[in-house]
Amino acid sequence: MERARRLTNHASFNYIYKHGTAISSPLLVLIYVRAAGLKIGISVSKKVGGSVTRNKTKRRIREAATSLIPHLCGNFNYVIAAREGIANADFHAIKDSLAALFKKAGHLTS
Repeated sequence: MERARRLTNHASFNYIYKHGTAISSPLLVLIYVRAAGLKIGISVSKKVGGSVTRNKTKRRIREAATSLIPHLCGNFNYVIAAREGIANADFHAIKDSLAALFKKAGHLTS
């Protein structure tokens, strides 16, 4: 994912958590709020596993999100939060779960 699309500011994460709309699946939680542009932040807690597991999970989520960005409509800021069971999931399950969340939110075209 290109740097311009990354949500990095701690205050932005807090704003989205406080004012956003959340949709969840067994593997992921998608929280979004309307914004001027499209930005995505990824949050993986220590409940998922150690540092190696968390970084691997973040890389998988980032790649899944990157492949879905061209199909997203509207300007929103997203936070994708991982749930505990994601450590045992493969990449395709993560990508399908994320696509289902975007579709459920009505932000995914075709």
